[in-house]
Amino acid sequence: MAPHDKIVPITKKTIPNNVLHVLQNCDCVCFDVDSTMLTCEGIDEMARYAGKHEEVKALTKKAMGGNMSFRECLTERLEILQPTAQLIQEMIEMKPPGITPGFQELVDALRSRGTEIYLVSGGFDCLIVPEAAKCGIAPNHVIANTILFDKEGKYAGFDKNNFTSENGGKARALQYLKDSFKFNK
Repeated sequence: MAPHDKIVPITKKTIPNNVLHVLQNCDCVCFDVDSTMLTCEGIDEMARYAGKHEEVKALTKKAMGGNMSFRECLTERLEILQPTAQLIQEMIEMKPPGITPGFQELVDALRSRGTEIYLVSGGFDCLIVPEAAKCGIAPNHVIANTILFDKEGKYAGFDKNNFTSENGGKARALQYLKDSFKFNK
């Protein structure tokens, strides 16, 4: 896990009153994952584990300048990493991403009042689903990018049909959930 200046636990004291009001009155809540549900950025941790952090960091910095689309950046970072199924499995076992303190309690409180919980991320489902399961969030409640592997477990690209593989994808994913499941608030 990457060092952070300060990880702020999720508590009633750290959530603004207007946000608390919304959380107490909605039928569905969608959370981002990297540096929200989890205490780290998944692709950065994968890059560290693969020994390619500096290369990926430089590309991310370039992309933050607006010189490429999210999909182009995702494509290039994965090309640098060339993650294998084995590397990802080892990383999950040896250095699992940490869940933000208080997140589980927030999920439990929302569920106790019947709120549906979804995770929507530009990160990777192979890293998110195991951590989501620890919070009782089912794989079909995770909308994230899917890394593709060939039959030997070598990197074979990613699913470009996922909402979150392109600019504006999270907003499209939220609209899809709202339209598909008729969430009102």
